Amino acid sequence: MKEIFLAFFKLGWTAFGGPAAHIGLMETEFIEKRKWVTRQQFLDLIGFTNLIPGPNSTELAIAVGYIKGGYLGLVLAAAGFIFPAFLITLSLAMVYVYFGDVSWMEGIFNALMPVILAVIVSALFRFSKNFITSPMSIVIGIGAAAASLFGVSELPILVAGALIMWLYRKTSRTMAVEPVSLSIIFFGFLKIGTFLYGTGYVLLAFIQSTFVETGLINSKQLIDAVAVGQFTPGPLFTASTFVGYLMHGIPGSIVATVGIFIASFAFISLLIPHMHRLRDNKLLSIFLDGVNASSLGLMAAVTFTLARIHLDNIYSIAVTAISLVVFLRTKINPTWLIGAAALFGVVRALMF
Repeated sequence: MKEIFLAFFKLGWTAFGGPAAHIGLMETEFIEKRKWVTRQQFLDLIGFTNLIPGPNSTELAIAVGYIKGGYLGLVLAAAGFIFPAFLITLSLAMVYVYFGDVSWMEGIFNALMPVILAVIVSALFRFSKNFITSPMSIVIGIGAAAASLFGVSELPILVAGALIMWLYRKTSRTMAVEPVSLSIIFFGFLKIGTFLYGTGYVLLAFIQSTFVETGLINSKQLIDAVAVGQFTPGPLFTASTFVGYLMHGIPGSIVATVGIFIASFAFISLLIPHMHRLRDNKLLSIFLDGVNASSLGLMAAVTFTLARIHLDNIYSIAVTAISLVVFLRTKINPTWLIGAAALFGVVRALMF
């Protein structure tokens, strides 16, 4: 059990880049290195967590913890993965309240992005061997990527992928303010964690309607909170830690973090023991294949969007290319390259 906690605790300090990058890092750590899950199990977990609300990469971590160590492993994996991000985000919230700005972090994050993109692309390459089980899988994946780039939300894409795969198989056989009440903070974030599907942009919209439009925080604080969630390692949902601190200090940061993640604990705890039925049942297995293919397309769309934003100079393109070759040709742990990139970003931020 100690091994489970430490593995996710280490990951929590280095998992920069959002859910797609988290998946890539977990693929290296828990399939390639530790062999806690098979690649097919991991792909099924990705599809499964995409179908339930909440932070997908955190739910994936919780599910892997359950497979390795049962319910205790589930709790330890979640605690290890979330706690570092909570501590970092809380510290940055304190700095923000004191100085009123965290823009200096952007340079560090930009230095990390080329390596993070290489992590995601290398994971996509390895996943494709399992995802692409038929020509229709390719069609669904490309369609999902295109739909995502045109602004379609994740859930309709996943459901459409599942239905298309079912129809294909069927056819082929047949054819900062004054302190706010802690209960308001908790239940506000509980609502978000229970009903949110999708990316950080969707999280931004939920926080906007729940806390900005009610006057509890302002729009600039919301943008800064989401920015900190993107810049720091671990789940983007720890932006809730930042917002909670602005509203009610350390107690607010704690109840906000618990509120937004507790639904994921409940969903995974109740549903993951029965996930094997997805594969045992022929119809559900077909649906899961469609969801998996759509998930690959969504990851590809995220990768394209990140590349378009961050690969804007010869340096970042070269670092991504070199990192990708290293990841595909060797078994080096991505943590080393991410650490080196972060160090370079710190030095560049201090010197320039």
